[in-house]
Amino acid sequence: MKGTNQIGSMNIGGKDPGIIFLTITLPFDQPSHMIGMFCAVQMSHVLSLFVWQDCFAVVCAGVEDTTRLLENKFDYIFFTGNPHVGRIIMTAAAKHLTPVTLELGGKNPCYVHDECDLKTAARRIAWSRFFNAGQTCLAPDYILCSDNIKEKLLSALQTSIHEFYGEDPKHSPDLGRIISDGHFKRVSALLTCGKIVTGGQMDESEKYIAPTILVDVKESDPVMQEEIFGPILPVFIVSGFDEAINFINDREKPLAAYIFSSSTQQARMQDGRGSGSCREGGGFSEPAQSQRW
Repeated sequence: MKGTNQIGSMNIGGKDPGIIFLTITLPFDQPSHMIGMFCAVQMSHVLSLFVWQDCFAVVCAGVEDTTRLLENKFDYIFFTGNPHVGRIIMTAAAKHLTPVTLELGGKNPCYVHDECDLKTAARRIAWSRFFNAGQTCLAPDYILCSDNIKEKLLSALQTSIHEFYGEDPKHSPDLGRIISDGHFKRVSALLTCGKIVTGGQMDESEKYIAPTILVDVKESDPVMQEEIFGPILPVFIVSGFDEAINFINDREKPLAAYIFSSSTQQARMQDGRGSGSCREGGGFSEPAQSQRW
């Protein structure tokens, strides 16, 4: 960023027009805003030890200050967040013809083919979905499977949840809590969608929501209108692979897509969907794998 601008009491920019300036903005209205405040303090400290403070800055800003920040002319903007805010970022950048990279979250689909190891699929889906109480941007957001394996898959998912979190997940040391009261209310409201197969228990005083699986969900239900970012997993029935691809492509592009299959479906899924990455037979912590499950 060239020139000097004011955000609150901090100077943003450098006098040298050839200097590279990096501003890391951590909005407090994100689901992870409490973690963001901690990370901001740590990042500010670490950067001050190793880089010029005139070149690098951490800005902890809410909506108002972030909006003011976007009024400035940057050389490049990289944004991670949701599509709604991504549009705001891109609109602001367009005024200065600033190049933008948007890394946007979304509803990551998970297709389970009839020909796969259901036990392995269920374990990996359950771990990926309910890790950190579902508050990860790469978590599977909903499942697509055929009616032929629906009951077996639901049973395997329930078994995996019990194995990971015990008889009462509320007392499990491995299950997190929702980050804030506001997001607890948002996520808990989604429990009214469809029919609860397992889970559904909650405790507002602890911001606890049990790992929950939903069926009979309508495409128009609120749970399918935005990224869930919580421990809720809807299951949809499709006739097969082609309908699954059409279902995915009718929606916003996801950040990731997952497929569990013992056949050669992955290449077709990679060609047929538009997502940030396609992972076969694994959760979000694993790279795309060549083996089939």
